[in-house]
Amino acid sequence: MKHRSRRPIEPEAVFGQMKADMHYKRFRHFGMDKVYMDLGLFGMGFNLKKYLGIKR
Repeated sequence: MKHRSRRPIEPEAVFGQMKADMHYKRFRHFGMDKVYMDLGLFGMGFNLKKYLGIKR
């Protein structure tokens, strides 16, 4: 647990993985509501991927 306290809490790592590893370059919808929904769905998928990686 000691190594976790040294990790940054900044969200840049998530967006870096989103762009580099998952090839997510731009939003697929227009309008703030749709972009918010798109990012929310991506976030749920990202967290599910992390969860399944931990479970293995």
